[in-house]
Amino acid sequence: MINTPFYKAFFFAGIMAGSMAIFSCRDKRSHDTGLDTVAINPAFATDPPIADTITLQKLDKATDEGNCILKVTFPSRRIGSPYLAFMADEKKVVLRDDGVSPDEKNGDGVYTGIVTVDLEGLRQIQAQQGRDNGSKAVPTALFQGRFLLGISQVRPMDLASFFNGGIVPIHFPPFPQPVPLVDAVQANSVFVYAPSVVEDTSRTYDPCSNNGHKMGPWTFGFLMTQLANSTATGISPSRFVLNWLLTYTQPQVVNNDPLDVRPNMPAFIHSWLVKSNGLTDSTLDLSIAPFRLMAIVNRLDLRSNTGYLGNGGNAGEARFVFTGLDSNCAPQPFNVIFEYGINKTTCSSIKAYALQWYNLKNLTVGSPAYNTALQQITDQFSLANTNPAKPNGSSLDQLRTNEIVFGSSWELREFNIDSSSHMLFSTTVKQTPQAQFNQQVILDSFFVQNAQKIKTNTHIVPLLYSFHGSDVNFLGGLAPVPPSFWAEPGATLTTNDTVREMFSLNTCNGCHNIETGTLFRHVSPSLTFGNPATLSGFLTGITVTDPAEIPGTWQFADLQRRAQDLINLVNAPCIILPFQFRPLNMTH
Repeated sequence: MINTPFYKAFFFAGIMAGSMAIFSCRDKRSHDTGLDTVAINPAFATDPPIADTITLQKLDKATDEGNCILKVTFPSRRIGSPYLAFMADEKKVVLRDDGVSPDEKNGDGVYTGIVTVDLEGLRQIQAQQGRDNGSKAVPTALFQGRFLLGISQVRPMDLASFFNGGIVPIHFPPFPQPVPLVDAVQANSVFVYAPSVVEDTSRTYDPCSNNGHKMGPWTFGFLMTQLANSTATGISPSRFVLNWLLTYTQPQVVNNDPLDVRPNMPAFIHSWLVKSNGLTDSTLDLSIAPFRLMAIVNRLDLRSNTGYLGNGGNAGEARFVFTGLDSNCAPQPFNVIFEYGINKTTCSSIKAYALQWYNLKNLTVGSPAYNTALQQITDQFSLANTNPAKPNGSSLDQLRTNEIVFGSSWELREFNIDSSSHMLFSTTVKQTPQAQFNQQVILDSFFVQNAQKIKTNTHIVPLLYSFHGSDVNFLGGLAPVPPSFWAEPGATLTTNDTVREMFSLNTCNGCHNIETGTLFRHVSPSLTFGNPATLSGFLTGITVTDPAEIPGTWQFADLQRRAQDLINLVNAPCIILPFQFRPLNMTH
């Protein structure tokens, strides 16, 4: 348990509060009026310009506009304008490179503005740094997207120089954290799978031993009941779940991609109905649902860059991961993942939500205090009517399944709630083409046309793709194995394996297979209650040989990446985050 005051996030909440005022020493009114019309570039929402340098300097005397000068530089021609507009919570901010004060030189690539900084908060940090010897460089893992590149020594912001009026560079993170804190955040705040939490008898239920709280707030039956939201929709939760399961018993076509019947699903449904005494009226007893909770997962790393979305932002996702149980209560190769979008839209609200997760590091995992605090987080997205704008008033983004128990091959499927029927329906699996296109010329065409976007994780696998003058149904209705990875024709001779690897890693069946050294499930159940699930090397740390370019290798440590991302989000001020955070733009 880490409870060091310096690493608590309270002091960042107001470090750089307030909006930015731009002024001119020559003709303030005429120049400032023009800035009102500077528009935010919507392309930066998914592909924001990442700063080369950021500096902050305290003014000798504060003005009405603020108390510090902020200067930011970007890669050459990245902005494409002498002005950069972005949102600082609900206010638009404009940095300028037009030679008008406070900017010093027109067109030199240094974007400048006046900001208000919480100087007292920084003085508190400085005092704590002195007590903790926190001014030394800290070893910090470097990631590019999901790839672990190595370790670098990152030095925190030089507050002594700052308060002496120096021009101080701000690295990212501005206050890097020691390894023990990263480990604590990873264990307590990112991926929660300790039995003392996921088998908490006041919140979960074991249908095998009849132990726990039927329809507790973390049970499969309770979560499905919240999705059905019968008070608002009139849909029976039992019918909601049965209708979903029956989709596996009927042939379907999604985006012209056939979904075959999974022959073993009827037996699963029948066994549940028998135990429910519901054969005559086809009523499933959700309180004895044959599922076991394996993990509660924080996916704040999937959030948007609110600097270019403002009130249109989001705080990523959070997930419940279950395994199905057979009639003898043995876990099956059948994962069901509830994936909720977090209805927080501004930088400050996202940071406040992130701080709730972050503060779990100060509690003992599985203790009453910890589990209560965690439920206070999960209730914000798992309960009905947490997002009235979405179907059934649910925060659910999608429900995903990952199984081989119902057929002869692994399949991932994806489901959304239909706004008309209020039921779950099969939809496309995102970022994954139909299996028939692997190692075909059409895939090579997509690689060539989208190479730069693929390398920066900003590509979208479209529903339809124009190929040889025709629109082809491209996006998959499911993700089967094979294929176990994606490649263009002649993949072993590829000249740009980064494009191939990044594309394949983004797909469902690439991420859940050979690209990450995974046996199709990143979370696998223990054989009995009381033991934690097994996590994939992709999550815990692994080096994988590239399947298409031997002996090339890739390193992953995704839980460490997510922990650092959460720490950086909590610690960095909203005025800086737009220049340092690139949305992951990945589904897994």
